[in-house]
Amino acid sequence: MTDNVTPEMDLRLQIAVLEKENAKLRKINGALIERVESSNAQGANPYAAFEHSVVLAEQVRERTEALNEALFELKTSHRALKRANREADLANQHLIDAIESISDAFVLFDSERRIVLFNSKFQTVWEGTGVSITTGTSIQDIRRLANESGLIVEVDADTGSGSKVFRLMSGQWVQMSERETSDGGLVILYTDISNLKAAETERREEALAEKTRLLQNTVDNLSQGIALINTSDQLEIWNDRFLTLTGISRSVAASLPPFRALNLKHFHMPKDRNGGSSSAGVMEYGGRIIEVKTHALPDGGYVNTYTDITERHQYAETLKESERWIRLITDHVPALIAYVGDDLQYRFTNKVYEDWYGWEQGSLLGMTIADVHGQAHFNELVPYLQRALSGENVTFDIAEKNGAGDLRFLLKSYVPNMDANGKPIGIFVMIRDITERRKVAMELESAYQNLELRVRERTSELTEVNEQLRSEIEERSQVEARLREAKKDAEQANLSKTKFLAAVSHDLLQPLNAARLFTGALFDKPLPDETEPLVSAVSNALSDVESLLGTLVDISKLDAGVVKSDPTTFRISDLIENIANEYQQFAQKEGLRLSYVSSSAVVRTDSQLLARILLTFYRTLSVTLKQGALF
Repeated sequence: MTDNVTPEMDLRLQIAVLEKENAKLRKINGALIERVESSNAQGANPYAAFEHSVVLAEQVRERTEALNEALFELKTSHRALKRANREADLANQHLIDAIESISDAFVLFDSERRIVLFNSKFQTVWEGTGVSITTGTSIQDIRRLANESGLIVEVDADTGSGSKVFRLMSGQWVQMSERETSDGGLVILYTDISNLKAAETERREEALAEKTRLLQNTVDNLSQGIALINTSDQLEIWNDRFLTLTGISRSVAASLPPFRALNLKHFHMPKDRNGGSSSAGVMEYGGRIIEVKTHALPDGGYVNTYTDITERHQYAETLKESERWIRLITDHVPALIAYVGDDLQYRFTNKVYEDWYGWEQGSLLGMTIADVHGQAHFNELVPYLQRALSGENVTFDIAEKNGAGDLRFLLKSYVPNMDANGKPIGIFVMIRDITERRKVAMELESAYQNLELRVRERTSELTEVNEQLRSEIEERSQVEARLREAKKDAEQANLSKTKFLAAVSHDLLQPLNAARLFTGALFDKPLPDETEPLVSAVSNALSDVESLLGTLVDISKLDAGVVKSDPTTFRISDLIENIANEYQQFAQKEGLRLSYVSSSAVVRTDSQLLARILLTFYRTLSVTLKQGALF
């Protein structure tokens, strides 16, 4: 509650003022009445006194009415005040009931941070501390009492929403939430979150157990053996791979002696350069090679990892054997062979390389090219090395001194070694001593100079011969020009001959056709027996002459370019059979026997022109046979 004046007190003050004024009016009224009476007794003016008394009576009446109105208002306000008090008490009771019905501990502070109201659950928070919280206690006192009484055992981290979480001495977890009121006060709620905390703890424990199980499953499925040793040198955690690689049974693992003794029993850790134990070693068990590595833990314990490196060991041995064979081969190759990394340090050199430069075997490994050959010679090699490290194959010759100080000529080849991404990671070096070849080349150069001199001399001689040949060629050109003129005249004469033959053949065919008409007319009439053979012979002779003239006409047409060939592809047997079938009866009539040899050959030519050639040949042969030229 506050010290402010209530409406009821204000009304009471007004009533007290009115009663005081009413008392004053009564005194004034009694004094006036007494004065009037005394003035009547003294014989004063009765009318004036009456008039004055009337005025006073009116004033008394007015004041009385005002007093009655004030009393009425006072009674009305008093009834309203009682009704308001009842409503305020009811609202206050409802507020208290509402606060009590809240499941959280509730406390209300005024603007000066002093307790105005709290519920019973807030009191239960303090049970067992011996502290009694009352109205008017400041928030600073509450914090002090909480620290002094040991009420708060643990403070959890901030939840991120501005709320704070505490664990009380009773084991209860509460969450404190603060909120300011509109008049500057403060409301604080204390929510019991013990169940939530228990559920969260249970979830965390379950998650931790699940993670532990997953971790154990992961460890058990590792290809490496894992063993965790605590600060007391006792085995705490291991996986099945560890048992397999070390030959320890699961029942015995938990009761093992101090683990370092077990390590020393199985294998000996290698010593470092300072004589101390290193963090890795190798042991052999069951014919397997096992690599053991020790990893220190911050608390003083350590973790051992056991890796089966049998195949790696065998592979390393195989590589060593391969390297031995490679070195055996390269040492007997008559060439200088080396390999340098991208840092230009030697990684491999064969015996020939080392002997040529006069170095001991293996002494070049780890040295740079500048260290071996000197900075001046290295500067000459830099452009070629840069090209090789950019991925280019480089071949060049250069003069160097060998281990004996002799100047020799070398042919060097740099071949880049690429990784899977195509990036050069080193250079293969192959060097051949070409000094003898260079000497031969110089001798060849000298011989070439001599040969060139002889060639110039021979060229001079050939120039003279060429002049003579040029004269002869000019004479031959003149002869060829005369021959071309002669050929042109011959072609012109041949053309004239062709035209002449065509004209003569045409002119001869006309009387020949007339003669054949006459012989045909003679056959239409009956002839004496001795005349008929003569007429028949004349007719056949005329046919032969006509055939020969026709052939002559065809030849003249060919020469004149009138007839154009139309070549096609056909079987020669088809043409021969057609001609034989056509003239078989004619041959029999003439008393001749026609025979031919077929052929399966396929030719490409003008079938009609070829048929004319064969027919001309047959006709000529027939005429010749009939005239007895072949007998």
